[in-house]
This record gives sequence, C-alpha cells and structure tokens, in this order.
Amino acid sequence: MQQVAGRTRPLSFDAGGSGTLLRGGAETPWAGVPIELHRTVPGETQDTGPVSGQYAMVAFLAGTVEITANRGGRDVTHRSRPGSVSFLSGDEPVSSRVTGSADVAAILVTPEWFHRIGLERAPAGFGRTPPLADDNARALMSAMRCELLDGAGRGRLYAESLSLAFLSYVLGSMSLSPARERGALSDTQCRRLVEHVRARLGEQLSVAELAAVAGVGVHPFSKLFRASFGITPYRYVLHQRLEEGARRLVLGREDVAEIALAVGFSSQSHFAAAFRKRFGQTPRHYAAAHGRRSRRP
Repeated sequence: MQQVAGRTRPLSFDAGGSGTLLRGGAETPWAGVPIELHRTVPGETQDTGPVSGQYAMVAFLAGTVEITANRGGRDVTHRSRPGSVSFLSGDEPVSSRVTGSADVAAILVTPEWFHRIGLERAPAGFGRTPPLADDNARALMSAMRCELLDGAGRGRLYAESLSLAFLSYVLGSMSLSPARERGALSDTQCRRLVEHVRARLGEQLSVAELAAVAGVGVHPFSKLFRASFGITPYRYVLHQRLEEGARRLVLGREDVAEIALAVGFSSQSHFAAAFRKRFGQTPRHYAAAHGRRSRRP
C-alpha cells in the first residue's frame, strides 16, 4: 500500500481515485523512466503491483520494512532496507503483507525502456527474481529521487541518463536477451528488418525505427546490426534503395526522376550521384545497357 494525502491505496501507476502523490514524474518535466515516489504503510495482505502485461520495480529509499509475499500458496518473507530493489510483474500477481514503513520509488519499466537498454523484452522470470540489495543501485535511485523533488529542472538528458544508468545496472544482474548475449541479431530479427526496409524504401527511415523493429535498444542496435549484416544500417538502406532503383531502370516503365523519389531519394541528382558511385554508370547509361541485354532472346 502507499500513502497519499492521508489516504492509502494499492501501489499502482493507476491514478484513478487517488489524491496527489508524494511526487510523480508526470507532474514535472521529468523525461526519464515513469516513476512515482510513495510511502508504504503497514497493512493486511493485499494484491499489489502493476496490471497484466506491465513490469515494475520498487526501490526502497528510506526506512526498513518486512514484507511477507505469497507466491503460489507459499509465504516468503524478506526485509527491505534502503538500497533494496524488488521486481514485480503484472502477469505474476503477488499478495503481500507489510510490517513497518518506508519511502519507496515505484518504477514502471515500459517496452520502450527495455528496448533502450538493449533488451527485446523483460527478462524471463522478472516477477520471480529475488530482491536486489546494492549500494550502487541505492546511489542511482537517490539521485533520481533528488531530481524529482527538485522539480526535474536539469533537463531531459540528465533524466534519461539517470534512468538508463539505473535500469542497465539493476537489470544487468538478470538474464539478457539472446541477441545481447550473442552480440548479433537473431535470424528472426534480421528477417523482420529486411522485410521492413524493402516495404518502406520510399520513406525516411531512422535508426530508432529500425531498432524498434528489431526489438532492441537504440544504443546497441548499430553494433548488433553491423555484426549481423557486415555494414552500417545507413549503408544497408542505401544499397537496398540503389538495388531497387537499378531493377526499376531495367524494367524501363518509369523515368529516372520517378524512380529516384520512389526509392527514397530527395532528388534525381542525389540519386544519380549515389547510383554512379555504386554501379560506375549514370542511371540512364545503366538503363540503356542492361535494358537492351534483358530484352535479348
């Protein structure tokens, strides 16, 4: 349970029916991971945690509490002190009984933030992971708490950096995704990327978009992509555009300007320069030479 405005309610990111929180990231310019500051209160057994499909962590900042959680009909008791981090999954609800009071930070780890630290999804068994007690985690969480209480005035970059450092450190003790362990993308991820690029050659693709398609964070994506394809994402997309442009030139159904725009170039001149560098010929010369060959019996 959490205490807000003299009332108590389940520890949750659902603001419906609640008063003002001790402090919530949404009330400030905070641009980091979704976070709320609460105070736990002693209570009878309650169902706590995020809703189905969501994942959260509870970091203890001050005070000491004893928590008895019922998992699968069995009671498990542990003592949480400042620096302790507990893991909650909405797909594995926990009934718990709290003895004592503590200031805590509830952190909702959305798919976006898993991706940003290089994970496709939450590590297996997230909600069954034993609590972590670590001074470094406490220091990072304390810095996030101070920034929230100060109104998050240091800006987006600071909030994002704190969030990424905390999540990377805490989740680093858990199982990582297969792609992260191998240092390369899986066959399924590569296939998704190839299909996505082919279907959107005429659009302005971004690294963030491609990373999301692969289901990994933006930071490790370029390295994983290069390990899998042998070239950078930019070079891969450029080559695919030029290959498609060459194919259309041979067909002879469109003029050069139409093809340039269809495969994602901003102008005919840009397409022509890149094409000549790739194939050693101008688009018109390439079309003339290869078009005639393709029509030979």
